[in-house]
Amino acid sequence: MKFKDDDQKMLEHDQALKDLKQRMDSITNIVRDSLDNLLKEYKKHISENPAVNFPEKVDNNVKAKVGDVYRLNKVEFNTNSSYLTKESYPELDKVVEFLKLNPNSHIRVSGHTDYTASDDYNQWLSDRRAKRVYDYLQDKGIAADRMTYIGFGRKAPIADNNTEEGRALNRRVEMEVTK
Repeated sequence: MKFKDDDQKMLEHDQALKDLKQRMDSITNIVRDSLDNLLKEYKKHISENPAVNFPEKVDNNVKAKVGDVYRLNKVEFNTNSSYLTKESYPELDKVVEFLKLNPNSHIRVSGHTDYTASDDYNQWLSDRRAKRVYDYLQDKGIAADRMTYIGFGRKAPIADNNTEEGRALNRRVEMEVTK
């Protein structure tokens, strides 16, 4: 009798695992679809409103406008790393100042990579890099509810990935004013 109970428990356990896997697959597809939709929106927006370099000087004259996209050219990471280099801090401190001067503005930080690794790895790396920028800004006093972040991996290149110069341009962080 005990063996039949154990067999029944194993069958129930196996079914629960199958159900869980189906739910996880469904969630994965929803997330993938959401990312694909955000990527389509990003590409359309960038084609209509190209990213510009973040201003060298931030003061009361620099106003946030919904839809503005800034390339944070001086935000850097070591190869295969999501840790900010110390050379990134002055640029990010300007972003903090910009957001303090525009207290009602919200932003989305997006990370991008080149083509030198797999899609999955580049997606992971770009997401981690965007999160590091988000964390830095939050640590400097910018409220989390004013920011989001996303990694686009290698899916939105702005230059030729066949040259080192092009790959360097594709490894970037951008900031979009969303509100």
